[in-house]
Amino acid sequence: MVALLDNLVNRNKLRTTFIENGPHDGQQTWRAVKSAVVRETEGQRMEKVLFFIEEAGAKGINVTELRKLVPFGHALLNNALVGLEKIDRVYAVRGSRNSTIYFLKAD
Repeated sequence: MVALLDNLVNRNKLRTTFIENGPHDGQQTWRAVKSAVVRETEGQRMEKVLFFIEEAGAKGINVTELRKLVPFGHALLNNALVGLEKIDRVYAVRGSRNSTIYFLKAD
């Protein structure tokens, strides 16, 4: 059992500490290593999508092209586009299947 725990410590999955004072003085304990995962906020994703729409200029950009450019999945892209439409930064011209084109709204 100790060998398994030591293996997890070596792989940075667990950390080990020794209890000081009290009835368990000197006893070794193991704790999970906490790793902070940095996730983009909705606002950051919206900024990235807006950048590509701005870069497209007057011709706009369709969803298929946006999907190739953004570093996140389809659902997050759709959420970002809906958010940008709600705050009136972009508008969409919906055509046939997968031909929705997004344009930057004039200020």
